[in-house]
Amino acid sequence: MKGVTVPNEQTAEVEKPEPQQTATVEGTKVEPDPASKPEPEQEDSTAGDELAKWKKFSRDNEKQSKANYKLYEQSQKELAEANRRVSVLELQRRHPQLTDDVMSLCSETDPDKITEWGEKYAQLNPINAAATPDTPPADDGPSAPTFGDRRDDGGKYRGATRTEEDGRKRAREIIARKRGK
Repeated sequence: MKGVTVPNEQTAEVEKPEPQQTATVEGTKVEPDPASKPEPEQEDSTAGDELAKWKKFSRDNEKQSKANYKLYEQSQKELAEANRRVSVLELQRRHPQLTDDVMSLCSETDPDKITEWGEKYAQLNPINAAATPDTPPADDGPSAPTFGDRRDDGGKYRGATRTEEDGRKRAREIIARKRGK
């Protein structure tokens, strides 16, 4: 292989190929075609352009990577806050004495530790049993009818002044008047 040498183990240099020489044919000099001869400046500039292009790609990818990491960190913070809020709401559902003011005293951020803190607080401060009696309040008068016991003993609906039969009789009279007209 003329012009190309394998690098020596001791040196890392590669010898450049010999430049093309002019040939003589029967007394005339023949120069090689200048278009086929690569210009050394063009090779250097294309190599430099390639290098610049890849450096730009590298910088762009690094910027995108940093932006993606910031978004990841932000979403992790939002997820942690949402998990904390869910933990607080579940505690408040199980223990009504844990109000928002009470939960603001909790300095924990981990949902499991918040649950532990809330359970301990609920044991130390139970709902006042004397304030909420087990007996229902006294009946203060007519209330909205329920499905099971809608009628009084007289056959009337609770709170009504007439019976069901009175209502049916009145409906028949109205229908008869409309038909008669």
